[in-house]
Amino acid sequence: MIEFIETESPKAVAVAVSGEITMDDYNQLNPVVENKVKQYGKIPVLLRIDEGIDQDSAKGLLDGGVLDKKRLKDFAKIAVVTDNSRFRWLLRMARFFVPGELKLFKTTEQGKALQWVAAY
Repeated sequence: MIEFIETESPKAVAVAVSGEITMDDYNQLNPVVENKVKQYGKIPVLLRIDEGIDQDSAKGLLDGGVLDKKRLKDFAKIAVVTDNSRFRWLLRMARFFVPGELKLFKTTEQGKALQWVAAY
């Protein structure tokens, strides 16, 4: 499931992902991202990954989803909010290959992550 999170920045896209992410979820998210990229160019993104995310859904985030390597060039900043240790490890390694800024936040720091994204 993908849920939108309200942000102070009209440029930003912020979402929380949990459980199983379906094609309907991606079909709801992708046009929002594409429209903001068309309107603003590079955009800031916040992605909150909850502990209960389905393993196939997690793989989908990286392969054709929000964090797909083809789409990363469109993101000026990526804030990832998660306590999931596997994602945190993977993203620590990935930050060397991400063209924009990538910053990890714990779930207790979501407010700080929203401020960081909105500051773009």
